[in-house]
Amino acid sequence: MLAQLHAPAKRFLIARALLDIRLLVADEIMSMLDASTRIDVLNLVADLKSRGLSVLFITHDLSLGYYISERAVILYRGCVAEMGATGGVYGNPLHPYTDADGLRAAPG
Repeated sequence: MLAQLHAPAKRFLIARALLDIRLLVADEIMSMLDASTRIDVLNLVADLKSRGLSVLFITHDLSLGYYISERAVILYRGCVAEMGATGGVYGNPLHPYTDADGLRAAPG
């Protein structure tokens, strides 16, 4: 149903769903969106974060993770390989998996 709605209606439904919550679990929310909708959703998430909403942003897209996150947790085989401030994890990865996975190529 959401895919059939125009962008303003989608934004309204998303914003309405986020009322009165403290934590948003965003699991691969960008994976099936076109470029303009991705920008709208990123801006909405950033706005909600600025209003005090906590966001657990789960993604395989390293550039999105860098853009939206203050802290990063990198998983390897289901275990935490590395975690910390996003700038530190992306700028100076310590675990071999994190370093080999191309985090240095992410913007920063």
